[in-house]
Amino acid sequence: MTSQNNPIWRRALACALAIALAVAGTPARADAQLTIDAQSSYTSVDEVVPVATEAPDEAQPSVASDDAAEKSVPSDSGDASDQQADAPDDEASSKDDDAPAVSAPVEAAAPAQVANAGATPVSTQDETVSVTMAIIGRDANGRPESWSAATDYSVPTTSNAGDLTMSALNASNLTYDSVTEYGLYLKTITSPDGARTLGYDEATGRYWQLFVNGAASSVGASDVHPAAGDTYVWYYSAFGDELPPATSSVTMSVIGRDADGRPESWVGEASHAVPTFSKASDLTESVLASSGLTSEIDRTWGFYLKSITSPDGARTLAYDEPTGRYWQLFVNGTLSDLGAGSVQLYEGDSVVWYYSAYGDSLPTNTASVTVIGRDALGNVETWLPETSRSVDFPTTADKLTVDILRDAGITADYGYGKFGFYLNSITSPFDPTWSPGYEEATGRYWQLFVNGKSSDLGASSVQLGDGDSIVWYYAAYGDSIPTSDVPINPGAAHPEVSHDWAGFKGNDGTGVVERSTPKAAAALAWQVGLKREGELFANTSDVLLVDGNVYQVVRDTLYVRDSATGAIKGSAPLAGTIGFVSRIQYADGLILVPLQGGSVQAITARGLETLWVSAQLPDVKGTLQQANSAVVVGDGCIYVNATVPGSFGSVACIDLASGHTRWRHDNEGAGYYWANMALSPAGLLSASEKGAVQLFNITSGLVLASHDLGAACRAGIVRGGDAYYVVTEDGVLHRLVLSGARLSETGSVHFCDYSTGTPTIKDGRAYVGGAVRNGSKSVGALATIDLSSMTVVFTVTTLESGAFLPAEVKSTPLVSVTGGETWVYFTCNTEPGAVYGVPAAGSAAREIFVPDADHANYCMSSVVCDAAGNLYYTNDSGTLFKIASGASPAPAPSEGGNTDGGNTDNAGDDSVDDVDYDNSGSGSVAPRAASSNQGTKAADTAAAPATSAATTDAKKDGKGSESTSQTQDQAEAPSMPVWPFVGIGIGVVVLAGALVAMRKRG
Repeated sequence: MTSQNNPIWRRALACALAIALAVAGTPARADAQLTIDAQSSYTSVDEVVPVATEAPDEAQPSVASDDAAEKSVPSDSGDASDQQADAPDDEASSKDDDAPAVSAPVEAAAPAQVANAGATPVSTQDETVSVTMAIIGRDANGRPESWSAATDYSVPTTSNAGDLTMSALNASNLTYDSVTEYGLYLKTITSPDGARTLGYDEATGRYWQLFVNGAASSVGASDVHPAAGDTYVWYYSAFGDELPPATSSVTMSVIGRDADGRPESWVGEASHAVPTFSKASDLTESVLASSGLTSEIDRTWGFYLKSITSPDGARTLAYDEPTGRYWQLFVNGTLSDLGAGSVQLYEGDSVVWYYSAYGDSLPTNTASVTVIGRDALGNVETWLPETSRSVDFPTTADKLTVDILRDAGITADYGYGKFGFYLNSITSPFDPTWSPGYEEATGRYWQLFVNGKSSDLGASSVQLGDGDSIVWYYAAYGDSIPTSDVPINPGAAHPEVSHDWAGFKGNDGTGVVERSTPKAAAALAWQVGLKREGELFANTSDVLLVDGNVYQVVRDTLYVRDSATGAIKGSAPLAGTIGFVSRIQYADGLILVPLQGGSVQAITARGLETLWVSAQLPDVKGTLQQANSAVVVGDGCIYVNATVPGSFGSVACIDLASGHTRWRHDNEGAGYYWANMALSPAGLLSASEKGAVQLFNITSGLVLASHDLGAACRAGIVRGGDAYYVVTEDGVLHRLVLSGARLSETGSVHFCDYSTGTPTIKDGRAYVGGAVRNGSKSVGALATIDLSSMTVVFTVTTLESGAFLPAEVKSTPLVSVTGGETWVYFTCNTEPGAVYGVPAAGSAAREIFVPDADHANYCMSSVVCDAAGNLYYTNDSGTLFKIASGASPAPAPSEGGNTDGGNTDNAGDDSVDDVDYDNSGSGSVAPRAASSNQGTKAADTAAAPATSAATTDAKKDGKGSESTSQTQDQAEAPSMPVWPFVGIGIGVVVLAGALVAMRKRG
């Protein structure tokens, strides 16, 4: 056709149509990765019918001539390198040269699936050999799975493995895709259930590999010629994979019921080596037979285990209509949804037959042993936490006890007599010299408790069932097992976490930090009430700043709060209550809480699990000792002291890992009140209420030396250089030195009229609080003392306004180096319960923060600070305050005008005032936004949600910043591509032009 008869518009339109057809008709890549259905399940076929010795004539295709070998087609002939060089698939050509020829698909026209296409039929001839062939695919989880079991074939010696493969595939009724014109290339096989078609998979590198006599073939199947006894396996695997092992190790057990209907082991769990790809039914028959158990199996519709008779022949259990029980198959702990004849076993599988009702879970098959002893002082101790053990029932309490004690390394004196098992004594795991047995004076002996009750049978007569609990308790007849509402987990993880303030006087025990603390009146970041409805005061602990959170005990609960908002993030119950003062400590990933009575509870900082609770210190006629001193940690031990004021006290050393009391010293006539101890190279120093400083041997607790201060003492000992400093109530600071194990006083200075303060030392100066008389009343005093000369440098008794400090300074000063200046922070024990600060060289104190009238109260709390310089403290209103670092002065946020010391109407709740409970059940709380009448941006944004703060800023700048932000977000959002619209426009123009041209010509 000439151009005159083929105008431009027709040619353009024809060209466009050609391009469209070309695009629409572009075939998908021939090597596109096949998708495996991970949702499907597979039941392998149990039997494979061997191929007929003579294939039907019509199944014989013509064999291609050798001339075709030059064509570029896939082949298994072993000349794959030449053929792949001609293949159009670059990816296939770039495969590793060491891989077999069939390691990757090549792009070629896929032949239609035919029956036995290209295969030479297997027929009976005079020269034949016997070989076997199997096909191993993968299940939905990618595990090897038998798709065609190993089957014997008799084949001519003139045939090849390709011929045998085609016959085996057809005999197995497996759907496949292959190229056979120039040698067999097996592209895909579909699983017997039709759920998965597996071919070359680029992600895993798997393809159909031929293994000959256990090794991957180095040539194609068509070049492998049979020899007698050969084994051929097609295995869907990656290059370098080996065939699955011939056998797998699996376990099996049988759990029946005893005469009372309780689970009972009829065949204990044991390991069995089974042929790979065995079924659960095969294993079941083998184990039942070898165990001598009589059983009935119905094979009408597969494998159905109807009944089993108990080992003693007393019970034959089959389907029971009243209970709904029958023999259920559990595989790897889960009820099987397949019959035993369809469950293929894999290495490590666990098979359990359990006589149970549908929906029942496997019994845990466990029982536990706990040992509760007493130390040499009579304190109750857990010597062996509850230890569970998987057991084969029936078993008895004595056998389980002996096994668990032996495995735990606990020594015991036991034996068997005419009355059965007896337990004479157990040796303490904490003290190898202590092995308590029957004690006539107290009537204590090792009592057996089963499931919480004292047993009236001996241990060898106690038959255990699943979940039974055994407790051996060293106690007198009639005693009950000690109980606690607090679960103990001695194995709880307690990783080390970050900490800004680890305990009394900070991370290093000095009370000195280098942080940006406020130098002027500071804003309130947030405040939370701690009292319950109707309480006059709340027993609260010091504040710890650990893992980015605020930790504090209120009465009988440890709370974890968000440091940014004050919201409760978690809590842990205590085994008792704390006293009016409690100085908790962080160490080794644990929060250590001294409880009323002198015991210590160790709680993991992260998981809030109780690791242990130490023994309580002795009381005095029912009066518990007060543990109000700081906990000291060192060398794997915790040191704690306590007092019954004016009459008695104790010092104890507790093992940090276990909570065991290593030693205890009891002091008749004087206790230890606010007497924070100090570790020295010579031992542990502590001062009693009567003014005696004692040096304890840290190993034995023996008193090595003592020094009388000459006055009563309720203060802690502090180290400064080579000396130790302590304050007596008469307002005197004493300097002590150690020479070996000898204590001597080398100086003292009177700095005020009364003090129970613990000094903070910085650069050779001590900062310590107290009170001085001013006419008929006392005023607060903060003294600065030069330690080299033991002289008072100056004493701060007034505020910048000229008013006196309102009351005694009981708190321990916080000393902060901020902006090149040294500042000292403290509180006074009267209303309003404010925080004061003074520069180290200053003569008058400054009000850093003053609570509002609703939250004004007395205050003994010391001030603590986080890494950013924010301050935290509590006063007797039952309120915890966070003061913002470096913030501008502002009134405290309102909490709705409560006048009950900061409490809300939530009776019994621990969240109060500015936190509201989230009733979603998450246990989280959100702070209320500060009232609008506070007028301070710092306070508002600290308490309000972040979105509110952002909105406020946007409104304040008056420049439409919110709109700008939205516009920016829109600009950054992904836009719709333009080219489709351009293409459509061009197409419309072209089409319109064509129509116009046609109209003109028509």
